[in-house]
Amino acid sequence: MTKKISRRSFMGHIGVVGAAAGGGMLLPDDSAQAMGGVPNPDPEYLKAKQGGWVVQPNGVDDLANIEFALKNTAPGGTVKLTKGIFKFGGAGSVADFDGVFTGSGRDKTILTTSDEYNYELWEAPGGGKDQGHPRPLPFPRRSIDGSPTKNAPGFLFFYKTPLNTGEDPADRANRIEIRDMACRGAAIGEPWALGDEVLCISVSNTIDWHNPGLPLETTRQDVLISRVDAAGYKTSEFGPFGNACACINVLGGLDLTDNYNLEGSVDGDALGLANGGIVGLRPAEGNVTMSDCRLANCRLGPAIAGYKNGTLIFENISTDGCRADCIRFLDNSNCKMIVRDCDLNCNSFTLPPEMAPGGISNQPSSLGCVLGIQGVQAVFGFPQNIQWLTLAFDPTRHPDPRTIGTWRAQGPSVAPQPSTLKIVDNSCVSTETPFTYCVHLIDGVNLAFGTPTLSANIRRNDCNDSETCVSLEHVDDALVRNNDCNSQSFGVELHNSPNAQVVNNEFNFTSGGAGCEVRMLNLGDKVGFSHVLPDAGSCWVQV
Repeated sequence: MTKKISRRSFMGHIGVVGAAAGGGMLLPDDSAQAMGGVPNPDPEYLKAKQGGWVVQPNGVDDLANIEFALKNTAPGGTVKLTKGIFKFGGAGSVADFDGVFTGSGRDKTILTTSDEYNYELWEAPGGGKDQGHPRPLPFPRRSIDGSPTKNAPGFLFFYKTPLNTGEDPADRANRIEIRDMACRGAAIGEPWALGDEVLCISVSNTIDWHNPGLPLETTRQDVLISRVDAAGYKTSEFGPFGNACACINVLGGLDLTDNYNLEGSVDGDALGLANGGIVGLRPAEGNVTMSDCRLANCRLGPAIAGYKNGTLIFENISTDGCRADCIRFLDNSNCKMIVRDCDLNCNSFTLPPEMAPGGISNQPSSLGCVLGIQGVQAVFGFPQNIQWLTLAFDPTRHPDPRTIGTWRAQGPSVAPQPSTLKIVDNSCVSTETPFTYCVHLIDGVNLAFGTPTLSANIRRNDCNDSETCVSLEHVDDALVRNNDCNSQSFGVELHNSPNAQVVNNEFNFTSGGAGCEVRMLNLGDKVGFSHVLPDAGSCWVQV
């Protein structure tokens, strides 16, 4: 029986053969040409090697060389960064990458901004601030493929181009492996849909930048990120969050819109501040693992969101100073999700009054060391951009809820399928303020439609300093067992989750006196995802 060979397998095979034989593919010498015969733009710092490239830092701006290498690597090939500091003068974007992107060690290969955007250099003794120089410029966004839509400010954004007519989706299956490097986020970004943070590495699925409103089919994408560090830079120059780094995200396909605006004109930028934003995520099939990574001073911790039919793993992750959350799962469908052996330290943050949900302001909060939410898109809708959020509670300027692109529920048709979440053998330290959590899980689909989509097994975790150790909202099937909870006031919070089992946990309360082992909350006892109304709920002792 003849075995069918897919186009992807065939192209990967001839890519390796071409690299070895020099047959018009990638040649192992300094004058090598990329696939399609494109000349090597910088032979001094860019060397072809076995279907891939070796990139050396040029000391000024390495974006063009790194982008060229990633875009001109045979399927399954490797782009390797040598030791040194690689500088980015703008947001990088790479379409349809299938291979390995590696540094020479996370303490040896550093990605950062070029000097004109770098606050760390500006604020250093004797730097530009001492010399009376103006603040560094915002790290710029950049148009992609000649479209009006610009990508978010960040070092590298991996995405897929849409399928061609009649193309087999299986031929677009790819695997991205990123390892052995570090990002130093010391810049504030040019404002975009979700704020001004500068991303380290983002991986997404299919996007049509020219037609962001079109629904597109995603294709399989497996991702492994290992031994990658991301460190933000702290300074009061970055506003209420104190930092401008959003670390690492792996997402399904982004649904964007370009027909939404606040200022009376549409500039076509689907991720712009005045109009556009993220409507939601189209699930993408695949497995994702993030392992042995260290993240510090991130505004948001790393996320895996919008995946289906896969296994999603965070393991041996350490975070320090992440604010809104440390690790995040959103809207994953028919997936097995695992968080294990992680060391998570989270700070709280205070939203400005104009951004505070429900009018509650000046209250520090953090959604949790581990945050899992099912049904964001279906039940709550995605906030389109930070400018919309500032107006969301202004009745005179609230966007029309019927308009495509506003923050509105998309309905049960986009709700994720049931998934499991296993959280075991982790350590969490959260800021000693109200409205902070170690583990915080929310099944919005069960809340809105009565269909459970999240079951959880939470065992042998060490939780410290948060107001509440574990919070389950609308989660019907959960086991909270053998955890060491050293929280301020509450052990396990069950918000509309009466069937969860809470057994054999150790509770120690740091606020003095007896705390509440199990706090039972009913619908209406919470405002938003974190703020509990005063004196709401009742206390129980674990079984």
